[in-house]
Formats: sequence, C-alpha cells, structure tokens
Amino acid sequence: MIMEHEYRQLNSRETLLFLLLIATGAAFFFYRFGFLVLDPTSTEWLLGANDSATYYLGWQYFRQEPWFFPLGRIDSYLAPLGTSIPLVDALPLLAIPLKLITNLLPSDFQYFGIWILVNYSMQVLFGYLVLRNLCSSRILCLAGALFFLFCPSFLFRHGHISQSSHWLLLAALYFYSKPLASWEICAKIFAWFILIGFVSLIHTYLTMMVLGIGLADLTREYLVTRRLVKRRYFLTMAGLCGIVLFSWYSTGYLIYSIII
Repeated sequence: MIMEHEYRQLNSRETLLFLLLIATGAAFFFYRFGFLVLDPTSTEWLLGANDSATYYLGWQYFRQEPWFFPLGRIDSYLAPLGTSIPLVDALPLLAIPLKLITNLLPSDFQYFGIWILVNYSMQVLFGYLVLRNLCSSRILCLAGALFFLFCPSFLFRHGHISQSSHWLLLAALYFYSKPLASWEICAKIFAWFILIGFVSLIHTYLTMMVLGIGLADLTREYLVTRRLVKRRYFLTMAGLCGIVLFSWYSTGYLIYSIII
C-alpha cells in the first residue's frame, strides 16, 4: 500500500510538471502572437508575409469544393491543373475533418492559430521528455526544454506553419532514446505506426525525418538487441513505408500523377 501511494504521488507530480511545461510553451506563444491568432475568424494575420496566405487560400478553395478522391484534391485552385490540400501545406490532418462540418463553420474560418499553439506547447514537453531519457537531473532537463523552445530554427519557422511542427521530430527522438527495456517491442512498433501515420498528415519533410528515425530504431532492435526477428522486422519496415504512401496517396500528395 505504501509503495502504491508513493507511485501515485510520483505520477501526480509528473502530470503536474507536464501541464506546467505545456503552459510554459503556451505562455510564450501568447507573448509572441497575442490572443487574436486563436480567434478562428481572425484571418488578417495570415494574409501578410511568408506563405501563410497560400495555406489559407488553399483551405478556402478546398472547403467549397465537392468531395473527390484523393480526399484532399482541389480542382478550382491553380486550375486547370489543380492541386491538393497537402501541396499547399494547409495541414490535411485538420483540413479534411473540418471540411466535413464546413457548413457549420463561419465563412472566414482558420485553424492555423491553434496549430501554432500546439507546436509551442508540445515543443517544450517533448524537449523535456527527450532529455529525461538522457539525463537524470530534472533541473538540467527543464533548462534544456526551454532551449528547444527558444531555438532559432524553431522560432523563425512559424511563418511556415506545418513545417514548424518540430515537436514531432522530438517525439521521434524520444521514442528512439527511450530505454530499450522500458517497453515491449509490440508497444514500440505500435507507437511508431501512430507517430508516422500522424506526421504523414502534416508535412512531407517531417515525415521523411521521423520515418528515418523510426527505421533506424527498428533496425537497432533487429541487429543489436535481437528483439525483432527477421520476418517481423521486414514486415514492420514495409508497413511503416506503406502507411506513408497510403496517407500521401489518399490525401493528395501524389495528385499530379493521378491527374496526368
């Protein structure tokens, strides 16, 4: 009973720490951008510099078209060739589900502000989690998490909203650096499928980087730890590559090959 009580105390402390890390990222987001960008009807800030106007226009064209296959296909934008929601970097992960309820949404509706907030909050959290796998000092891990938040390559990328999801790379590094004995191989494979399937709906660059880390991790499990037998190793590798190709095909990353 005493051990169970101590475990629950430790668990609650970790949960509180995670919430504080998420809040830290959110606070810095509000400091940089204010509250207006979270208003789904506020679109003026998207129509300035960088490529954000392209994302918003792509979403507006997409939501007004009938459904096609691939699901993210847009015929009216860049007609007659057309394009797709992933090719205008408009976050198919959010754009495709939101199109299902587009009639319930305001005419000037954007979801990019909330995604930037997610990026800032998750950047701190996963930065901390990666460092906890590598360092026993909680103070150093917290300081390192702030480094990931203030990293110039992250701060100067916010104009390219989907590409600024650097926390997905940190999540991949977290999986890779997690002590091998701390989770079962089946759980690890499942986690990689979820993460790679998720990132494949956000951006191609990030997908290839996360996929590379995932394949490296599973190769280590096959060649070094021997927790993956040959058959399961190759099936898993093929499955991860397959889920990426299926996601890209069904959402419209490969739209030109379909149209032509």
